[in-house]
This record gives sequence, structure tokens and C-alpha cells, in this order.
Amino acid sequence: MTRFFDAVRSLLPDGPAWRLPARSNIRAVFKGCVSEFDRVAERAANTYTDLLPQKTRHLDTFNKQLGIDTQALDEQQKRDTLAHEWQNLSSNLSAHNLQRTLRAHGFDVYVHEAFDPATPMTAGTQVVPQYRDPRLHVRSTYTTRIYNSGAGEAHMQAGEPAAQAGFILEADGYPLANIAFETKPVLSCVAGDPSMQAGELKAQAGEYSALERKRVNPTLPDDPKYWPYFIYIGGANFGELANISSLRRRELERICLQRKPAHCWLAMLVKYI
Repeated sequence: MTRFFDAVRSLLPDGPAWRLPARSNIRAVFKGCVSEFDRVAERAANTYTDLLPQKTRHLDTFNKQLGIDTQALDEQQKRDTLAHEWQNLSSNLSAHNLQRTLRAHGFDVYVHEAFDPATPMTAGTQVVPQYRDPRLHVRSTYTTRIYNSGAGEAHMQAGEPAAQAGFILEADGYPLANIAFETKPVLSCVAGDPSMQAGELKAQAGEYSALERKRVNPTLPDDPKYWPYFIYIGGANFGELANISSLRRRELERICLQRKPAHCWLAMLVKYI
């Protein structure tokens, strides 16, 4: 406290009122104020060591953030487990490690790459991989349906169920690039509403009764150059939905966002039950 008290006292004006005599009330006030400086300085000094698993003072907080079950562990085991998890986070953010981590947490899911296995990328060859179109497997805010029957489609034959004009393929999955929300007004004045008449107080364009906060999905890219950056999480065979308890949805999404490669989108082929 002495260093900060002396520093503050040196900044005071020169005069009898600011001499801070011993055991005076004004001296006690200033000592109380500079004690906060000591707290901030101590916390700043410990910032680096708090990032070290073996020394951090926030062990339980970090374990909770990473979803580590520590009920049966003593303190040293908690620190060792945290160090192992941090090492994985910093050096092994891959699709394989993501699948291993999810299954280790009890999720019966599999991670699939963006390309069709029939045309994998092989070193030293000129084969161009065929990347999956995420719009066929993942819904989003603006692309909820894909019309799968187009004029001149080579794979459509007369009589096939999917070869009918206007056939719609519903996408079962959803994208997970981040968790975002938006707030929108709940409009009380809608065009064509029979209860709205000209001159009524509430019959004004834009009139709303409340604000609604909803989770939004990102818009899927239409440009094929972005499709290689999708990772699909679902059942054992690509396209199958993995059944996951709805009570564990937040846990699943949190682990996926923590462990996915930073440049990738996640396509969640998951059914919550």
C-alpha cells in the first residue's frame, strides 16, 4: 500500500488541508482508496500464472468451461486433466480429434469430411474431389428448401418420385458456425389484418407489442468454393441423423465450437429427442 499511497500523496496540492496527518480521517480515506490499487496490481501480476493449469486460482471455473467432469478427481488430478485438455485445444484442432472428444463425452456421433469418399484427395494425383453441397443437408434461416427436380437434370427419370416438378428436399441438419441471437419486434399491425382499421390507435405501420429474442442460423454459402470448409457431424453413415438428448444440446454445441478447426463450419446432422 505504501507505494501507491505515496504516489497519490505526491499528486495532491501543496497546502495545510492536504498534508494528511497521522490518524486523521482524510488520511484514512486516502488509504482506503489506494487499497483498491493494490488489489488491481496483485491481480495483474497473477494474470499469467492464472493461465497455467498447475498454478491457476480458477481451476474449477476452467474445468467447467471445458466440460471436464471433476467429481471423482482430487485437485492435482484436476490440474493434470486441465493441462491435457488445453494441450489438445492448442495443438490438435482436427476433425479426427473432434470425433474422439465427442465420443469420449458420451455422444454417439461421427465426423464426416466435406468431400465424397468416392473421390478422396490423394497426394500425387490429379483427382479433383467432389465436395458435398451443404445446402442439400443443412437448413438455414434463408435456405430452408431445395428444389431437387430441375429441367434437364441428368439423374431424373420419368416415374421416379423425386422426378416430379416442384419436388422438395427438406434439409434435416442445421449449421453451427457460432451461436448468435437477434432481437426483433413482435408486430401488432400486419397488412390485411381484419382487426386493423384506418384511424385506430394501433393501426400504424411498424406498431409492435413486444421484443422477441431468437436464435438465428447463418446463411449457407451458395459459392462452391466455400463447401470444402464444412465438417459434418451425424450418424455412422453420412446423411444419417444422430439421436441426441435435447437436454445435452448446449453441451454438444459448446464442445463442437471449442474443438472445431477455426476456419470450418459445422453441419449438424442431429435429431434432438
